[in-house]
Amino acid sequence: MPPRWAVTGALSLHGVTRTVTLDTEYLGLGNGMEGEVRAACRATTELPGDDFTVSWQAIPARGIAGVGPSIRVDLDIQIVPET
Repeated sequence: MPPRWAVTGALSLHGVTRTVTLDTEYLGLGNGMEGEVRAACRATTELPGDDFTVSWQAIPARGIAGVGPSIRVDLDIQIVPET
């Protein structure tokens, strides 16, 4: 099983800042197009829309598909060391 971390930080949306924790999974090392070493991670979290003043009821009125009162965040991350 790959290593996992809980990464906690501040997230700002719509002028509101909250502390969030990302469930982060290490996916491994690889090489970029120029031969540089890269590490890959995937991070996910689910946020209550009310915490960031996102009204899920108003979303369909704007023509945007919406299903529920929470927001799922999925991040695919590549980490490249500074040269």
